[in-house]
Amino acid sequence: MLLKIKLKSLEGFLLTNYIKLLKKKDKEINIIGLPKKTVRFTILASPHVNIRAREHYELKINNLTIYTQAAHFILPPAGIAYKLVFIKKFI
Repeated sequence: MLLKIKLKSLEGFLLTNYIKLLKKKDKEINIIGLPKKTVRFTILASPHVNIRAREHYELKINNLTIYTQAAHFILPPAGIAYKLVFIKKFI
């Protein structure tokens, strides 16, 4: 049975370390890198006195999709969100 894993993380090095761990277990995994998603937001620094004083923040979310065998799955460490989808493999 084939397993599709969607991974999301704010830290890119967590995803690379997890992929290295999976490659040790299963040599034939398919990795699809998805584009980074950037979330920007603005917060007023001083809403009462100086309305123009604002602080800008940005989050970059790294995305990956991995196809592997269900027997070779290892739970990702903390800091990585994952979603599992089982795919029936037709021969």
